[in-house]
Amino acid sequence: PIYGFGKSEEIIGNVCHSIRKNVVIATKTGLQWDNFGKVNHNLSYDFIMTDIDNSLKRLKTDYIDLYQIHWPDPNTPLDITFSALTHLKNTNVIKNIGVSNFNIDLLKSALDLSNICSIQNQYNLLQKDIENDILPFCIQNNISVIAYSALAQGLLSGKFDRNYKLSQNDV
Repeated sequence: PIYGFGKSEEIIGNVCHSIRKNVVIATKTGLQWDNFGKVNHNLSYDFIMTDIDNSLKRLKTDYIDLYQIHWPDPNTPLDITFSALTHLKNTNVIKNIGVSNFNIDLLKSALDLSNICSIQNQYNLLQKDIENDILPFCIQNNISVIAYSALAQGLLSGKFDRNYKLSQNDV
């Protein structure tokens, strides 16, 4: 829902609603826009319940195959977050729980609270930190890994050479 203020979910819902049983839908929770255009972390029980309802409406479905925590929320205890996610899973609103941007300690703590299906972290030829701890832990615990920024935001795409000048605001 954070992408395009929910527009990305609306597009997926419009495309997939007639073939829902043939697609796997994954979305995330835990980030919200404030009135000033700033993104805040929120993994409180109430926010997750509101966020999932809005996602289900935009996606035109009554369940999510993979519901992921977008980023950890330092202001909400993990057990509160996972009580909401476990409730959603027990009531078949979500089929699987995933996390994103978790370090190894958070991943271990989350696994103590619930079954974790997947982790989505940054991973590419330039950023391979997860090879040290997260990948071996995931292999050992049968947790799928979804890499994001696999082309390092375009740096590994082949379209840049040594002469390319990045703008001052380019991440």
